[in-house]
Amino acid sequence: MTVNLDLYRHGEEINVAAHVLFSDSFSGELSFLLSRKMKIESAFASFGECTVEIAESDELFRKANKVSVSIPQKTQELRINYSGQPEGYHTFVNDMVFAVNYYSAWYPDEISTGSADLAVRFHDNFYTHVVNASYSESEKSWEYRPKDFDCNILAYKDAKSIQNDLLCLLYIGDNDELAKVYFDAYTNAAEFCADLFETNRLSKCTLAVLPDGNAHDGYCRESLIVLGGFIDDPSYARHLLAHEIAHNWCAGADFNTWEDWLNETTAEWTSLLFLLHSGNADKFNSVIADKFQKCKNSPAIKTPDGSRPEGVHDKGTLLFYRIYQQYGYDAISKMLRLFDVLTEKTTENYIASIRENLSSDIADIIVTGIKD
Repeated sequence: MTVNLDLYRHGEEINVAAHVLFSDSFSGELSFLLSRKMKIESAFASFGECTVEIAESDELFRKANKVSVSIPQKTQELRINYSGQPEGYHTFVNDMVFAVNYYSAWYPDEISTGSADLAVRFHDNFYTHVVNASYSESEKSWEYRPKDFDCNILAYKDAKSIQNDLLCLLYIGDNDELAKVYFDAYTNAAEFCADLFETNRLSKCTLAVLPDGNAHDGYCRESLIVLGGFIDDPSYARHLLAHEIAHNWCAGADFNTWEDWLNETTAEWTSLLFLLHSGNADKFNSVIADKFQKCKNSPAIKTPDGSRPEGVHDKGTLLFYRIYQQYGYDAISKMLRLFDVLTEKTTENYIASIRENLSSDIADIIVTGIKD
């Protein structure tokens, strides 16, 4: 199935025309997730209008509805029009930056018929740069296809940039000196990660810094890192960027469940080892101290129902800290590499790999620690 999205901006709102093309003739119910801020205006198949039902859905990281379209007759296409003001982490629609993503839930996701190939035409000539997109003179639009699970439209009006063969850093405003600090921090952290994991998985990356967001937060996608702003602290830049870069290796466990502790703990400890490698023990100690404060009332990592608990990232970091205190830097390095090469990334498989390739004692610490 293919979903072609025509995206338009109107002030702080978006209009989207979704054209669904089924691989074979389809009838029945088609459902998907979409932001609660989006209003369905119409849904038409080849035979005429379709009935739409909306139900609120409980989702991690985003506020979404389950949209169900009833298709009583066979059709090979469906057209859905909707509009609204996007919201969510790292979401902006203004004259400086246009940023919509997985957290915005602006595009049909988790489609009931299975995976879909998404393609976007962003009909906007106001912005001068759209990340990972190309401009079509014939269509007068930006053409974009997702590189991974996130359909991520990120556009700037007159962005500043620093770049070389490995990185393009995009930002706006009077942050030239901080941009240089972040650029150098990325370069150093990328080199460290490649050495630590003994393989280089980094192609040229865009580091996009957004205005007025949460500068302590960011996310990583293929060839893209998005941050919520700059902080005037070189040690923080090194810490945050190493964490996000590390997700090129530290990924693969189900992030919608408690198993996400694997992705985030390994990425965080890659960043912590980078701090130690860089001679920044003070920042290392302050990060660990902060984790202890955050975890005072956090539940166990492993939940009875498999859900993702609050504080799962911090508790995982402290679990590894116990191992670090007893076994040191090299043991953590080996644990990170073992997670990277794990075929099926579950806690059970990870513990088995550690037991077989590193230490039964360390494996036992993890067995106990995820229940504490």
